Amino acid sequence: MVWQTVFGFLDGLKSGTRGFQDGQHNELAGLMATWQEYEMIRTESDIKLFAKEMATDPAIIARLDGAVSRKSGWLRDSIGLWLRFHAMYEDGELEISPADGARLKRAVEAGIIIFKENHGGHPHFVGAIYQQAAVATLCANLSGLSKATLAKVTKDIGEAVIQVWQKHYAGQSGRIREIRERLTDSYAEAVSEDVWGDMARDPIVKTFFAKA
Repeated sequence: MVWQTVFGFLDGLKSGTRGFQDGQHNELAGLMATWQEYEMIRTESDIKLFAKEMATDPAIIARLDGAVSRKSGWLRDSIGLWLRFHAMYEDGELEISPADGARLKRAVEAGIIIFKENHGGHPHFVGAIYQQAAVATLCANLSGLSKATLAKVTKDIGEAVIQVWQKHYAGQSGRIREIRERLTDSYAEAVSEDVWGDMARDPIVKTFFAKA
């Protein structure tokens, strides 16, 4: 019964990854929240097994390759999942082929580029992409796996967030509130030390959660 439940989770996550389309922003972002719930309660071996299942599933591979070639917003909105698996591979925790590992890297890099070029047109997207990166980093904290690559890429995403914010929204009243509707202070602050060294050097916390 336990394994039926576990593999039911995996089937559900795969179905969402394959099935959600461009424009289903909240559903795509929710994939990372679903993974977080799983990583919080499973063993390290289970986490690695399921990450491998996701990274080598033929339908997901086809979806990733297509999304990268089309520069699809699907990658931007689901980036947390690919970041989590990419980091596991880079840090030697995920046994997949170099080709599968390279695909994950391309997906993450493309997702960041897409965000910079077309962030989605609303502050919600700005908050959501950093929230996903923060969740991925916190997953490693919870499971005791490596945070090395996660910290570096989350910093890259944070720098992209600040660039997009300054270009499109800085100085507009009410926009920070909209960022906070998708990015929570507790998550941003929880990864601050790993990603930026401390909150005093963290532009995300300083920009969106500065104490009055």
